[in-house]
Amino acid sequence: MKPKRIGFLLYDGFISLDVFGPHDAFSYVGWISPYRYEIVFLSKSLRPTSTASGARVLPDHDLKWRGALDTLIIPGGACCRDQYVSREYAVWLRKRAETTRRMVSVCTGAFMLATAELLDHRTASTHWQHAASFAERFPKVNLQADKLYVKDGHFYSSAGITAGIDLALHLIEEDYGKDVAIDVARQLVVHYKRSGDQAQYSIPLETQRKASTKFENLRCWIMDNLTSDLSIERLAEQANMSRRSFYRQFKESEGQTPATFVASLRLDYSRQLLADQDWPVEEIAAACGYHSADVFRRAFEQHYGVTPKGYRQNFRAE
Repeated sequence: MKPKRIGFLLYDGFISLDVFGPHDAFSYVGWISPYRYEIVFLSKSLRPTSTASGARVLPDHDLKWRGALDTLIIPGGACCRDQYVSREYAVWLRKRAETTRRMVSVCTGAFMLATAELLDHRTASTHWQHAASFAERFPKVNLQADKLYVKDGHFYSSAGITAGIDLALHLIEEDYGKDVAIDVARQLVVHYKRSGDQAQYSIPLETQRKASTKFENLRCWIMDNLTSDLSIERLAEQANMSRRSFYRQFKESEGQTPATFVASLRLDYSRQLLADQDWPVEEIAAACGYHSADVFRRAFEQHYGVTPKGYRQNFRAE
């Protein structure tokens, strides 16, 4: 089978992981399966291109090269957000979009596609830190700032840095099936696979970032024991405190009640399972610590505005 050719657009100051994360994911396909990608680096000239961290990369072709591409990937970097720099690539990107099956941006690479007006009236994602700036500059784009990656027609965009690997696994699955994508994820030792609908930062990560160290050990214990008894009495016992004192101090320290914290973790984990596994809802409910599938369904719908079945169908339809 003829390999699919993937091009990476390089420019001074691009984020190296935006390129080499997906690059290695695509490369592993040829090592663990009968399929293969051909990867080329494109730049304005054939001189070495410097990454944001200072590494130098030698392009394969300049932008005058007319070779066909199956997929073109634009990584993020400070230059993408410079409207004067990104305009230099607009005409070339529009022309390439006419003959390229997939146009892909990683992180702030979406700024380049948007500057070229290729994302007008389309849905897209970008790094959360630059979402407000993106929305202000490109009002014609339907920005989904809380998504890991988004597909709209033959345009794909992802959130920052490692989300490019999630998107690469999604592209591999589109091309060669789920089994190949899973094998690649295993080789990369990454979780297969975060759905594009997942938030750019997880609830556990956010709670760890915001919280004090007072209940750090307890928070870690809760995350590792979602199927256990996590009643207020059990948590107070684990914290070696009285029920009343534990409740008051946890709420003051974490900004939420213990019950709310536990529920948010269980529901966040259930979304991951609904996206990644074909388990019955009853089995997912049990894996998240719910003793009743009906209680789980009601809690999920109340929190996300959709039933677990509906969430799974929406994800699988992407």
